[in-house]
Amino acid sequence: ESAVIQLALLALRGTDFAELMKAASTYVVQTMDLELCGIFELLSVGNAFLLREGEGWDEGVVGHRLIDRNPSIAGLALNSSEPIGIDSYLKQDTFKDVTLLQEHGVASGLIVPISLSEQTFGVLGAYATKEKLFSPEEIQFLHITANILSSALEQQRVKASLEQIQTNLELQVAERTAELVAVNQRSLAPHQLAPH
Repeated sequence: ESAVIQLALLALRGTDFAELMKAASTYVVQTMDLELCGIFELLSVGNAFLLREGEGWDEGVVGHRLIDRNPSIAGLALNSSEPIGIDSYLKQDTFKDVTLLQEHGVASGLIVPISLSEQTFGVLGAYATKEKLFSPEEIQFLHITANILSSALEQQRVKASLEQIQTNLELQVAERTAELVAVNQRSLAPHQLAPH
């Protein structure tokens, strides 16, 4: 509960999304007593995932490696819109991302989608180096964390959209004011030349 409250407060304060993802990764690892956490963004080009933020990952390997959405556990979580728990990756051979996870010593994991109103952002994954069954409380915690990230991202996108609208309106007002000043100067010019 403490981690959820701290993360929610960061989101309410408008903390930058990159910083919020970093905090979320740290809270997940500490709260669930795990070795790794990753926030993977679904890329529109190539239909693949890329690690956006993580705790415990070897950045040089994972940060530059794309995971195909279709034959992956992350893709399964997105397609089902539900948390997916795998208690033993070592027994899995149907998913292409298992090799990557095994390279990092991951034995089990829990993946939750990060959904937005109009599209999907990606997935939040919590991973252990030993086989583990995730409790309903852990699943709920990860799900709430994903929802906080979703809400914060939506909020930041709305804010950016409103700022763009405001900038556009200010430009339109400035252009219209300049036009009115020019028209006013043209209409006053003949009167100024006429003798009194």
